[in-house]
Amino acid sequence: MPENHLLSIKDLTIDNPKKSSDYFCQNFKIFPENKEKHGGFLFGIIEIRATDPNQAEKVYTTILNGLNESYYQQITSSPDPTKCHLETIFEFALNKTNQKIIELIQIGQINLILENLSYFIGIVKPNTDNTESQLYFTSKGQINAYVVHKTKKNDYKLVSIIDSAPQPNQTINNKVKIFSSITSGQLNFYDTIVIMTEIVHNLISPAKILHIISHNSLNEAIDYFKTQLKELHTKNFQSHCTIFLKHELALDNNPKSDSERSIASFINTTQTTEKLLTPSFALNITKHAKRALIFISKIFSLDPTTNKSGRTAISRTLNQLKSTILALLSFKKTGNVITTPKNVETRSFSIKNILSLTKKPKNGLYIITAIIMFGLLLSGGIFWSKYQKNVHAASATYKTQIESVKTLIADAESNYIYKNQDQSLVFITEAAAKLSQLPKDTNNQKINYEELQTKIIDLKNKISHIENIVPEKIMSLEINGEKLSTTKILIAQNELYLFGNGQTVATVNSQTKTIDKIINYEADITLADNDNNGNVIMITKDNRMVKFTPNGFQPIKTLDNQPISFKIYNSNLYLLTQSQIVKTNNLGTGASTIWLSAETDFSSFSDLTVDGSIYTLNQTGKLQKYYAGAPDTINSPSLDPTTNAANHIFTTPELNNLFLSDPANNRLIITDKQGSIIRQIIFSGIVTTTSIQVSPDGQSGYLIADGGIYKFTL
Repeated sequence: MPENHLLSIKDLTIDNPKKSSDYFCQNFKIFPENKEKHGGFLFGIIEIRATDPNQAEKVYTTILNGLNESYYQQITSSPDPTKCHLETIFEFALNKTNQKIIELIQIGQINLILENLSYFIGIVKPNTDNTESQLYFTSKGQINAYVVHKTKKNDYKLVSIIDSAPQPNQTINNKVKIFSSITSGQLNFYDTIVIMTEIVHNLISPAKILHIISHNSLNEAIDYFKTQLKELHTKNFQSHCTIFLKHELALDNNPKSDSERSIASFINTTQTTEKLLTPSFALNITKHAKRALIFISKIFSLDPTTNKSGRTAISRTLNQLKSTILALLSFKKTGNVITTPKNVETRSFSIKNILSLTKKPKNGLYIITAIIMFGLLLSGGIFWSKYQKNVHAASATYKTQIESVKTLIADAESNYIYKNQDQSLVFITEAAAKLSQLPKDTNNQKINYEELQTKIIDLKNKISHIENIVPEKIMSLEINGEKLSTTKILIAQNELYLFGNGQTVATVNSQTKTIDKIINYEADITLADNDNNGNVIMITKDNRMVKFTPNGFQPIKTLDNQPISFKIYNSNLYLLTQSQIVKTNNLGTGASTIWLSAETDFSSFSDLTVDGSIYTLNQTGKLQKYYAGAPDTINSPSLDPTTNAANHIFTTPELNNLFLSDPANNRLIITDKQGSIIRQIIFSGIVTTTSIQVSPDGQSGYLIADGGIYKFTL
């Protein structure tokens, strides 16, 4: 291979002695010898969370030994290693290692939950001149990998190589599969591949990765990342692992390259904590004093032989003063004698001489003037000193505030990793509050604010499982140019029922996206629900319960009071009142019974849903669960942003989730049936939402918003 090129595989590992005992992360690189060189280099990162360290070490050792043995054995046993199909051999080695791990799990030697395992395992094989390499890799979990690619336009862009990679299937033919399918690619001479754990990715943004690597050599970039991580790793309880791959020149005769100057410049100008520069004025006081005296003497300099005015006398005095002070500022010491210019009259410094000078009016004026000038200089120096002291104090305070926000972000990240989402949300909310108080007066302060805000938003979205969806508008709510005033929507097979704010019920064909008919009732309709059999029951403002049919309304009965909400389940109606849940048989026509064993205050609740158990929804998003008339255990999701307008909850016996509508925040909250948040859907591009309804299969839904009907897919 030519000596002026090489493939660099470099790792950056910062181990935190305070790391949690159930967190394991390790880089590995295997450099082959002899025939094994034809198989390239085996490398990767293995991260195992929430697992006993001894068990994690066993998993790591099993993977590493299994891959090393299975992969390179196929290379060395081949009659012609140069013709080996590396992807096939790599897949064989992964399957053998997968089989070994499963066997150890089955016999109880390894205790591993697959969702706690993250990895990036790859093979890289350089070509004969070491200018480009073939790459094969498999990955799973919270590992990020990017290629910094140099384009034909001689600029750089950052491309994720994980997003498009296939993810592992949990089972194939009823057998657990740990390793995913293999992805292949090519590493070109000017490109760099960066592989890092999620922990490192949260501390160093992709934009910074692109900037540092595209402007510096690999060693310089790694040194910079190491410095950044060391500043932050004490605030995080895990180790930090990163791997870099790049083709480089083997020899560099330039002792100090342009990139070294570039990295120094970058560090000095883009630190996330603003630095206070030492004032140069104090360091150059002698120079400034000389300039000031020369300037003053020039102002008053006149020829003393032609002008006998007071200004001339002041000029003479100032010239003498200038000569004396200049001599003091640049004296040459010879023994104990200080030499002064010959034209300077020397006087003994005594009270008597000073008093004798003041007896002359002009001399007294000069002395007063000198005192005033000295006082101005002294007061200016005191003011400057206080100003610099205040600036230094403000800078120290700002640095403390920045560190406080970073610490809270690190604490939130640690709790998120260990699935303590509620505590993580507390930390990230506090970090956002403190960030809002930071000044944004200078460019550095604005940069710091924007970087920290991006980190907070990204982590907050991860903690809260926030996703943005742009719903599709299917029709406007208007007939013959007039707006249709409806606030609620029901989904019944292929039809949508619109009602609310009046006596009108409109049916919409969801296939043709047109209004089929409009039927008016004699009273305002406030509540409605339907079942899978096509029954639609409505309750009016004056407490009448009616059944809606294509031909009109059929009265059922009149209720004593207006319920908060109701649901149809197994042909029974469950009505949520201010203090009870009332069950009525036969779609409301049968007898009514008190369902709860004890009264409960439901005055702040907005809705209920039934799947055998009953779930009630508070306007704040708080959940309560009841089974067989008695309270049952359920968690309430921690919502951010908070709400006071959650108004609808939905599930069925066939669904595993609860769907909570929060129109005030254009949001649909999805939890499991224990109350833990799975997703929060934010409807982008919507200004005002009045109703959100999910389809019975839980795969899609509709909302009334901004004067139209919108459809979304989950």
